Amino acid sequence: MIESHSEFKNHDENNDRSDEISTDKTAERVSEASKVVKFITIPINKFLPLFGEIITIMQEIVDMYKTAETNKRICGVLLDRVQAAEAAVNNLKIREKERPEFFTEQNIVILRKLVNVIKKIADYIKEIRELKGLWKYINCKSVAATFKVLTEEFDGYMSSLNFAITIELKLQGERDKAALSKDVQETNQLVQQLAISINTNQDQLVDCIDNIEDNVADIKENVYEIKESVKKMLKGFDDFHVLKRMIEVQAEGALKKEDIIEKPLNSYDFSRTEEERGKIRKWIRNSDDYEVAFTEMNSLPEDLYFEVSMLKRLQESRDIIQFFGIVENERLSKTYLVTEWPKYGSLEEYYRKEALESPLKLQIALDIVRGLNFLQAYKILHHDVRSANIMIDTHRHAKIANFGMSRRFADASKNLKNVVDASRYKAPEKIKNVDYEYDSRCEVFSFGILLWEIAETKLPFSNIETNLIECEILKTPISLIFQSNVPEKWKKLVFKATEHDPCKRPDFKSILFKLKSLSEDPDTSSNKIYL
Repeated sequence: MIESHSEFKNHDENNDRSDEISTDKTAERVSEASKVVKFITIPINKFLPLFGEIITIMQEIVDMYKTAETNKRICGVLLDRVQAAEAAVNNLKIREKERPEFFTEQNIVILRKLVNVIKKIADYIKEIRELKGLWKYINCKSVAATFKVLTEEFDGYMSSLNFAITIELKLQGERDKAALSKDVQETNQLVQQLAISINTNQDQLVDCIDNIEDNVADIKENVYEIKESVKKMLKGFDDFHVLKRMIEVQAEGALKKEDIIEKPLNSYDFSRTEEERGKIRKWIRNSDDYEVAFTEMNSLPEDLYFEVSMLKRLQESRDIIQFFGIVENERLSKTYLVTEWPKYGSLEEYYRKEALESPLKLQIALDIVRGLNFLQAYKILHHDVRSANIMIDTHRHAKIANFGMSRRFADASKNLKNVVDASRYKAPEKIKNVDYEYDSRCEVFSFGILLWEIAETKLPFSNIETNLIECEILKTPISLIFQSNVPEKWKKLVFKATEHDPCKRPDFKSILFKLKSLSEDPDTSSNKIYL
């Protein structure tokens, strides 16, 4: 009986366990079935708009990366991340039926968050890729801190979605660190150099922006005025672009050109002198005895008054000629552009009269390239970089002159007597194709020729007949022979800047750094440079 009872009990317990196992398996099947049902209830059509946003933003990031002027390495590592997200969503579109477990309510929520982070990344790249956006990072946040927040958020959502990042995390971290370190250092150097352009106290400025590790301008609190001047400079670049863009929109109620055009200056506020250079005459501003230049306009471009009003908005810089306005002489039917008066005339005039020692040559070259970087921050191309358009002021600083927002304006204010000399500085791509769109690389070529001229203190190709100069420029390699004792770094910089392939030329930022380095160690015999 006991045994029978025991057997019955064992049989009963076995049945219970069997029921439990059966129940567990049923629950699992129900759970799996419910998951399958859940997958099916989220069609891919709900995901496609988000996929499309990622692909569209990715293309915008690619375009911004290609034209980035600052922080390009940082832009690059962010581009790599978004590219991984784009590859993942493209794969999902192709393999939709093989990945039903992805299309859940939970994942669509995470994907929306990922898209929002990618939008933030695009906005961040837009701000740091040009100087004009960097003013936002001076006071409250650094470039590196924002980068860290965005990448951690992005990487987290990618992991939650099981999207593979093609680069190993450890390697990615090393790349991030290297990109941040190099870009922030370069950007600080550029900001420091441009700030010198607007600030006369150079020693104090260098002291307050020095080898910053994690901020665009980690400026000491005890130099508040310098800090504010740097911020004002960077914001000035941005304000100029915003104003220009508002006018270009031409929408109803938008700002119009006539809204910012200033009235002509009163000629009675100036006194004429007998000193003149071609079509440029020195006048004196009566209110403060300030010397100004009246340049007779060869023609009157359609947007003359608008351009001058905009150019007056450029911040005062010791490296570019300052614009004051327009004077109309109705009696003589003449129009004059009023700018500051350069005491020593053009660079060409100056070196024909005065000997240029090596330190002054370096300083003049630095002034010019700093000014070209300054104009580039405003998206202004000079179109005619040559010694006749570089002025030397009272302090023997070089100042860039005869430029404008448009080529027509710049041409109208130039002395056309020596326009033939422009061919000496013309980029080979422009010689080969007159319709080639002029860009900053053309400008770099012209500056490279000008660097040779500063070293040799004579017009380039002056021993060649004018009609053969362009043929000489098209020779490979270009025929530029140095006779004087010129540093090797200077020579190699000239040859790099005058490469026939525009893509091989350094940008103005790199040239500025090389010349700055050379000015600190101007050894003429052993310097070697690798660009």
